[in-house]
Amino acid sequence: MKYLLVAQSLKKYTDLEEYCMPLGIAYINGAMRSCGFDVDAINMLFEDDPLEALRSRIMDKKIDVLMCGGLTSEYKVLKQIYSIAREANPNIIIVGGGGGFTSEPILFSEMTGVDYAVIGEGEVTNCELAYALDFDEDVSGIKGLVYCAEDGYHQNEAREYVKDLDSLPFPSYEGLSMDKYLDYQNVDGWYNYYAYYSDEPRLMPMLMARSCPFQCSFCFHPIGKGYRSRSLDNFFQELDVWVDKYHINGIALVDECFSIDKKRVIEFCERIEPYHLAWACQMRAETYTDDVLYAMKKSGCIGACFGIESMSETVLKNMNKHLSEKTIETALDLTYKYKLGCTGNLIFGSEAETFKTMSESLKWHRTHAKMHRNRPIRQFSYVQTYPGSIFYNNAFQRNVITSKKEYIETGNWDLNITSLSEEDYVAMGDVIRLCRRENYNKGKIIGIKIIDDKKVDFHFQCSYCGNENYYRNMNRSRFTEGKIKRLGCRHCNMLGDYVLDPERFLYDEYIAIPWFLSEIDIRIPTNYFSDNNWRRVGICGMNAFAKKVIKEIKNNGVIDVVYIYDYWKRNDFDYYGVPLITGEEELPTVDVVINCDLAYWKDMYEHLIKMGCTTQILYLETLLREWNEFEKQ
Repeated sequence: MKYLLVAQSLKKYTDLEEYCMPLGIAYINGAMRSCGFDVDAINMLFEDDPLEALRSRIMDKKIDVLMCGGLTSEYKVLKQIYSIAREANPNIIIVGGGGGFTSEPILFSEMTGVDYAVIGEGEVTNCELAYALDFDEDVSGIKGLVYCAEDGYHQNEAREYVKDLDSLPFPSYEGLSMDKYLDYQNVDGWYNYYAYYSDEPRLMPMLMARSCPFQCSFCFHPIGKGYRSRSLDNFFQELDVWVDKYHINGIALVDECFSIDKKRVIEFCERIEPYHLAWACQMRAETYTDDVLYAMKKSGCIGACFGIESMSETVLKNMNKHLSEKTIETALDLTYKYKLGCTGNLIFGSEAETFKTMSESLKWHRTHAKMHRNRPIRQFSYVQTYPGSIFYNNAFQRNVITSKKEYIETGNWDLNITSLSEEDYVAMGDVIRLCRRENYNKGKIIGIKIIDDKKVDFHFQCSYCGNENYYRNMNRSRFTEGKIKRLGCRHCNMLGDYVLDPERFLYDEYIAIPWFLSEIDIRIPTNYFSDNNWRRVGICGMNAFAKKVIKEIKNNGVIDVVYIYDYWKRNDFDYYGVPLITGEEELPTVDVVINCDLAYWKDMYEHLIKMGCTTQILYLETLLREWNEFEKQ
């Protein structure tokens, strides 16, 4: 049998700023090659026409077995790939694997129509299956396998997870385009970790351990619940191979709990230092100590991520995080002391989430920024209710998910598992989106030099340490949104934003957020509208902020809110009976328009002007600031 291992994607690498070389398929590649199977591999991301390249490879190489897996979120991509494979070879055998199949073994196999699915770790199971296929043997005894029979899919006994990671062959990148992956990296890209440490980064992911000893409610570990690490001898033997073969200058450690063993971390630092490589990792906040971070910094570490997720004790408990605000603050203090980059996320929408708990997290975020001149949060988002997670299983038991199949087919993991109404849950999303638009440690732009139609050199001053940085060969696409986000400083490793269009980003943070969450009370001054002879008001931007300001206007007096307008209709809210207008409909005559599209106010403003609006347009964020100052007087 001829086997084709597929690293799947329907996008091109040159179109992405974020991509990490998949380790799972590389480990299976290494395992199958070490056992002598006839294996080829393809990374679709590096093909001009991914699906056509896959079709050609199957036909040209006369492939008998396709091995390609993914997450439940990649369901539609997998369906396309499997369909192309069967068009290229109607008799091809398709083997699935990865998180999607492991989270729902029978269901996801039925949905994708595979012949076999490998559940959990794949190195041993794939090889045993390949042996059975080569010699036409029975597969019913292969552990960790789902197979399709005449009467449907059957799931064999689970396979024990690999306890001795040193026993596995090193991953193989033959056919997976590792050279291209490294050659195409950019100073401003994200390849499992930021690559700002060099104008010519060659950052390679390397496995240090598997799984996690903690069981956060939103997380799912498809490679088993038992946390296990490689020996350092084994790790550095592999590192020597890649340094020699690929000339890497940085490594991203794949280990969710790298710092859980203090003695091991310090030994790692002592051994990695002579390589003069930049490296980054993931850590647990409670493991941060002076001696550990000192050793990390000395040995070339540029940063460590740890999951913050929430700063509400109620939510952290619901997430099963086993962390406290004090622990997180201590960890952040140490990263600032040793000038190590540190990023985390705030995710909203856990089962225990309310506007009060959301407010607790965002209050901490703003207070921390004022105290430390740094915002460590890289991303704001909803909790993603992934199949296989505790939240997912609870949602199904509570009938929030009524059909697992439909839920996976839809592919929308922003599921309301809170006790909030759907309208309030959507409003929480409006707050999240506005948080993303706030300026993140805004630094100073010193100079921009356009090299060609794709590359730009960028000279800037870090807002945290004040040192200057000069980035060469940045992607020009980063200069099209009015702000360059999350650039790392090579002196202090803090991330910052650099605003190119000050009009588009008028304010570093939005007072509308604490106003909406009722942290601050801002009222429309008495007679504000009547003193300006405004009797008829138009509202633009259908969102939670618009709904609240409509309520405030109606409470202010006899003011007629004539319409609320947006590019497209959102049925998420009841705007107190105000007529909804969308698209290119002509807007009724009013005395003033309030632009409530806070995140993209300038786009809305320019759109209204293009539509022929001659009425004065006021920006809600500016109004809130004026009203707040008026109350203070």
